[in-house]
Amino acid sequence: SGTLRYSDSLGFIGDDYQWFFMLTANMVLYDGGVRYADLREKQSAIVESRHALASVRGSAKGQVRQAAVELDTCGLNRPSAVKQVDLAKETHRVAKANFDLGVSTSYEVTDANAALSSAQINLTREDLGCQLSRLKLLKALGTIGEQYR
Repeated sequence: SGTLRYSDSLGFIGDDYQWFFMLTANMVLYDGGVRYADLREKQSAIVESRHALASVRGSAKGQVRQAAVELDTCGLNRPSAVKQVDLAKETHRVAKANFDLGVSTSYEVTDANAALSSAQINLTREDLGCQLSRLKLLKALGTIGEQYR
C-alpha cells in the first residue's frame, strides 16, 4: 500500500510532499498438513465417484441385457396361445351347434365360452407382455422420453 500527502507547510527537509510506501507479504511456511489432507480428501472423493460411476454403468448394462433377453423370449409362447384361441373357437362352434341340435346342454356352451374367453385373455396377455418387454428395453437404453429432455 502507499500514501502520498501534500501539505502547505514545508516539512523537515523543505518539501511540501510526504510519501509513505509499505509492502506486506504473507507466506505460510507450515500449515499443519491441511493442504495435504485436503488433497487426499479430494482424491478419495474422485476415486469414490469413479466407483459409483462404474457401479451405475454395470447396473445399466445388466438392465439392458435383461430387457433384451425378455424381448427375445417374449414371442415364444404366442404361437401356442394363437392355437389355443383357434381350438377354443372351434370347440365353442361345435358346442353351440350341438346345443342348437339339442344334443348338448347349455352348460357345455357356457364352458366353451369361458374357455374361449380365457384363451383370448392369454393371447392378449402374451401380446401385452411383448409390448412391455419392448418398453423395458427402450427404458433401459434411455430412449424413452428423449423429447422431454
